[in-house]
Amino acid sequence: MTFVQIEKRNGMINLDGYSRNKTLTGALNDLAREVAKIDEGEANAILNNLDETAEMASGMMNIPGAYYIEAEEVHCASRYSEKKDEIEYAEGNWYLYIRFACE
Repeated sequence: MTFVQIEKRNGMINLDGYSRNKTLTGALNDLAREVAKIDEGEANAILNNLDETAEMASGMMNIPGAYYIEAEEVHCASRYSEKKDEIEYAEGNWYLYIRFACE
C-alpha cells in the first residue's frame, strides 16, 4: 500500500492508505497485510471472509467508535507533505480505511 497512515486513539486504531490493486479483493488483501503488522487476528478475519468484507466495505458509514472498513475506487493516490509543502502523488486504484479496537 502507498501513503499508509496509522493513528491510535480512544481505544481504536485507524489505518488508511492506497492500494495499487485494480480489484477490491486485491485491495483488501493489501489492507490485510498492513493490518497484520498491528493485529494478526484482525488481518485473518479480513482474509478469511473476503466476500463479506467486500460487501461491508462498500456500504459502511463513518460512525465514531464503530468497527468498519471503507473502500473507494480512486484515480490516483495523493497526500500533503508538510516537509515539502506540496501534494505528493503515486499510483493508486483504491483508497482504504479501517477502524478497529485496540488490544
